[in-house]
Amino acid sequence: MTKKISTKDFRSILRFLRKNFPIECPVVIKRFPKKKECDTVRFNGKVYTVYIDSSLTRQELIDTIIHFYAHIMCIDSSYNHDAEWGKKYADIYSKFLEFEIN
Repeated sequence: MTKKISTKDFRSILRFLRKNFPIECPVVIKRFPKKKECDTVRFNGKVYTVYIDSSLTRQELIDTIIHFYAHIMCIDSSYNHDAEWGKKYADIYSKFLEFEIN
C-alpha cells in the first residue's frame, strides 16, 4: 500500500517552501478528491491557489507541490517547462532533499 502524507508532514513541506523560497504573494495549497479540478494553479491578483488531488501518495504530493511552486516562482518570465523552470524545480528539489534528510 502506498503511503499518504500526514497533515503534519504536509504543513512542514509548506513551511519549508515559504521560508526557503519566498514569493511576493501568498500561496495556498488545497487538496481535493480527483473529481474536482485538480493539478491547477489559479491567481486572483492577490493569492496563488494550487489545487492538488488528495489521493496522491506522499511522494507524488511532494513532486506535485514542488512542480507547481517552481511554476509560480517563474510566472513572470515563463509558465512552460523550459530551462528556467527546470533550474528552479531542481533548486527547490535539491534544497528539499537536504531538508528532508536532516
